[in-house]
Amino acid sequence: IKSRKRSNSFDISTSRKQGLRLGTNNLRSISCPEGASSDGNHYFSNSPLGNFHEMGTRRLMTDLILTLNASFPDYDFSYVRPSHFTRLPSPSTAMNRTNEKLSEFAATTPSKGRGFLPKLWNAIDDVIVLNECEVYSYVPPTRDEDDDP
Repeated sequence: IKSRKRSNSFDISTSRKQGLRLGTNNLRSISCPEGASSDGNHYFSNSPLGNFHEMGTRRLMTDLILTLNASFPDYDFSYVRPSHFTRLPSPSTAMNRTNEKLSEFAATTPSKGRGFLPKLWNAIDDVIVLNECEVYSYVPPTRDEDDDP
């Protein structure tokens, strides 16, 4: 991940349109590791995100990268590969991980922290039904525990 300067504005519709213009040749260049077969068929069909011959998988990859770009605008995610993501077994796994990260805040902020986590998950569940979601975790090949993404 390279740090970079970017404007704070983010237009997902424009970025999504640009990302969805990826053809099979471009997908090979962003997805196949060096030394993969020249046709890439085996690599595309065995991606951790699914089969890259399917539009839904290409869209998922685009959405994940767009989410990273919007969440961490100072980083360059142009070299992210499908292998940098893992699908979590369930939304509750993501909730538990998030609760662990935010529990100190909730415990040390008595007036605002009390009930914060249940309120957070209720608000999120009002917008998306968590039990119907697929949750992915970004796991870059080299990452320090203190790194942002």
